[in-house]
Amino acid sequence: MRNGECPKCHSREIYASEDGGGIGGHGYYYLEVKNDGSPNSTQWQTFLCADCGYYENYLLDKQKIANIKANPQKEKWRKLGT
Repeated sequence: MRNGECPKCHSREIYASEDGGGIGGHGYYYLEVKNDGSPNSTQWQTFLCADCGYYENYLLDKQKIANIKANPQKEKWRKLGT
């Protein structure tokens, strides 16, 4: 979708969220809670096909991605295809 075409219906009616906002957990940000109880926001970018409604989210937080790759179980993820 980053190329402006929907992978599902091939429409070119693609819209991208701005400023790291998108559809994630709580609207614009996926909120996590740190051990001290304070919120920790992780920014996403969303691409939306206005014709079929398909959307994709992309995590913009490079450190969060590195943490997931380093220890997926701890981050509550699992790698597919292994």
